[in-house]
Amino acid sequence: MSEIDWSASSPLALSYRTLMLIIVGLVALSLFPGDAIVPCLPTMSHALNTSTHAIQLSISVFLLASGLSQVTWGIVNERIGTRTGLLWSLSLFLIGCLLSAISTQLSYLLIGGFYKDWGLPIA
Repeated sequence: MSEIDWSASSPLALSYRTLMLIIVGLVALSLFPGDAIVPCLPTMSHALNTSTHAIQLSISVFLLASGLSQVTWGIVNERIGTRTGLLWSLSLFLIGCLLSAISTQLSYLLIGGFYKDWGLPIA
């Protein structure tokens, strides 16, 4: 198996500025869900025909998934590499976002939120 050339002359190499913009964007994205969900709780409870207390489980799921992701993605990145781990985590994030967006029941929202929050904090 041949080595991938990541040197500056390679077309796969990113400039320092581009890499920093990607990292800053991913860090900002990881901080957003916790703050964005709180004002939406009453609207979400009305849309899913459930109580606000039940919808607040999504915050607990966010914290649980974020904590688990720190441990699991650290181990995964050591084994498969940072770039591959980042692609897998962003894929989980997108799947979780789609599942959360189309959810019509609280259980689907919580499952989608878990996948979303488990995949996001790797950034």
